[in-house]
Amino acid sequence: MIRKISFSNFYSFKNEQVLDFTTSKKKSDNYYETFDGKQISKVLAFVGPNNSGKTNVIKVLGFIDYFLRTPNRESEVFDLAFKSYAFCPKASSKFTIEFESSEKLYSYSLEATPEKVISEKLEAKLLKKSAKTYSIFERTENEINLNKKLISGVTKKSLSSIRKDVSVTAFLQSNYSLDEVSDFLDYFERFRTNINEAGIVRSPEDRIDFAANAYLSFPELKKAMEDFMVDFDLGIEGFSIKKSDKDISVSAKHKVEKKEYELPLNYESRGTKSLFVELLFIMTSLFEGTILALDEIESGLHPQAVDKLIQYIIDSFSDEKKQFIFTSHSLNFMKKFDAQQIFLVERQQSKSEVFRLDELDIRPDENFYAKYMSGVYGAFPKIRV
Repeated sequence: MIRKISFSNFYSFKNEQVLDFTTSKKKSDNYYETFDGKQISKVLAFVGPNNSGKTNVIKVLGFIDYFLRTPNRESEVFDLAFKSYAFCPKASSKFTIEFESSEKLYSYSLEATPEKVISEKLEAKLLKKSAKTYSIFERTENEINLNKKLISGVTKKSLSSIRKDVSVTAFLQSNYSLDEVSDFLDYFERFRTNINEAGIVRSPEDRIDFAANAYLSFPELKKAMEDFMVDFDLGIEGFSIKKSDKDISVSAKHKVEKKEYELPLNYESRGTKSLFVELLFIMTSLFEGTILALDEIESGLHPQAVDKLIQYIIDSFSDEKKQFIFTSHSLNFMKKFDAQQIFLVERQQSKSEVFRLDELDIRPDENFYAKYMSGVYGAFPKIRV
């Protein structure tokens, strides 16, 4: 469970942003109680106008996941796979993430430019009130110090071969069998998102083949997806996926007057194609994930369908130690969410800012949706047409 994320000088964000997912005020199925009495929200939504920076918030998660787990680069050019704030290119970027996994509380921090790591540190402590924080490793541009009690058999010569755009965690995981590092990275192995480290959400049409291959490999995912689609009353009974040496084809099964017909998926609506693809990430997260992060969950879907999809995921996560993070322009969910679960994103003077709704002077029983739509909270589009 992510407790807190902070970042600065990242895409449209110049100043430090702190995303605190904890509260001490709520106790329900949508929150997880920590060892020290805090509540971590299981569902978090980011709201704001176009071009405000919502996608860049999800990029932070995608970047951290990619950087920590990728030991190799395809190019000889050093590249950490992120961009700094465009109008402050010489400054370094900083990231921290604090999360609970297994029986430990981890804290990871990184300072870097898009070309190299400046410093990197990983700390942990047991989930006990009296436990002390201990270092796993600490890195500067010139030196890497490992906790020898936890990490043994790694020579200085080996460490000197780490590229300056590769994380120590990714290098150690790739070359050694170390329980402390594996436990840490296991959390990110089960991270699911529809956005890559560069912040690109490919169209449903571009991802159909990828999803179809995954459904063929994992029939239980295909059945879960089909069951969900049937409940959505799209007139679809299931999907036929056929693969040859050259290509893969997908057809939707329809039943008309007791006869079954197959219609190529390309002829279905964008919403149907979007669900076919997005449900792959959703179902894999429900089966084995820790975090599900979706950018623009409403893509091609009716607002009522978005509401049902959000509620379906929340209900599925209610008894699990998992988190659901998403951005959306379909805002009916604001009528049901707590102020601690809603983050507003806005851009002023070419800089993005993000803040949690309860940071404003509001009452907990306000109609958040109505107030937001009236522009009271800010982070609202100013369209001069």
